Amino acid sequence: MLNGHGDDIYQYDDIRVNFSSNVYNHFNHEPLFAYLANKLDNVVSYPEPSPLTLEAELAMMMGLQAEEVCVCNGATEAIYLVAQTFRRSKSAVLMPTFSEYADACRLHEHDVCSFYSLEQIPERAQLIWICNPNNPTGVVYSEEVIKKLAKIMEDKQKEFGTEIYLISDEPYRELAYDGVEVPYLTKYYANTVVGYSFSKSLSLPGERIGYLVIPSEMPDYQNVFAAASIANRILGFVNAPSLIQRAVAKVIDEQTDIAYYNRNRELLYGSLKEYGFECVKPEGAFYLFVKSPVADEKEFCNKAKAYNILMVPGSSFACPGYVRIAYCVAYETIERSLPSFKKLAEEFGL
Repeated sequence: MLNGHGDDIYQYDDIRVNFSSNVYNHFNHEPLFAYLANKLDNVVSYPEPSPLTLEAELAMMMGLQAEEVCVCNGATEAIYLVAQTFRRSKSAVLMPTFSEYADACRLHEHDVCSFYSLEQIPERAQLIWICNPNNPTGVVYSEEVIKKLAKIMEDKQKEFGTEIYLISDEPYRELAYDGVEVPYLTKYYANTVVGYSFSKSLSLPGERIGYLVIPSEMPDYQNVFAAASIANRILGFVNAPSLIQRAVAKVIDEQTDIAYYNRNRELLYGSLKEYGFECVKPEGAFYLFVKSPVADEKEFCNKAKAYNILMVPGSSFACPGYVRIAYCVAYETIERSLPSFKKLAEEFGL
């Protein structure tokens, strides 16, 4: 993975086309900025120790009870909250995916393993981690796939006589194309915990705010929610900043401009396929996962830098041999990059 979140463009002086960033690029912030400007007096007060106001707003939007929502300092903290809540469990991470899941689990002394097919859940796993839509591939796990996964996990619970939890990270939920729907996993499997971030949907990566959904249908709901809430106070120290809590409550109904990203997706995917690159058209998120023309994808990434293009090697997601290209950029940026991609393809004999 990159050194943290966002991108590593700051390390380079001459990169003109940055496809390493995972920051949502197309959102009108003017109403939000105006609201924040009139609420600056909130910075002199502590946030609510438990952010009940925002949790109630979010619950109403999602048709949940406020007691099923736990606001935290971004989805990354949500990931670490879950890892701490289930400390010293056996976690299985569906690959390729964001490296933070395994990092959080190792920090909290989990036995961590990877798997690459939903039909091959590792034995004795207590937590299954997925990202839907997926980072870095853009795959969306369909209702059919989720039903199959839920059945497998329910059977495993009966076989081993223990609870198995599905942890679904969903910061790209609103970004799905061609009529593809992202299923609400809590409808299909009671022991599901959902993580979410406003970094993508509202383009607020600089203000760390997100939440967990822990459904009351979960058999051990009271203990799990209490443990997550306590962990939130330990890891978050107080809570998400009071100013941004109020701001998010005002803009949670804003819609993602799917057409903007679909236009980028169509241009980049169509052009790279034309040049001879191998890739699968993404169903969601804003990533294109491209097979490297050489076995060592880092060599390919380094060669791309010579053409002023910055990409992320697939080994950062436990999937060497591929590169991730984030198309959350201006359409004109993609247009400018195409001659360089064509030269790259020619250089590697595609």
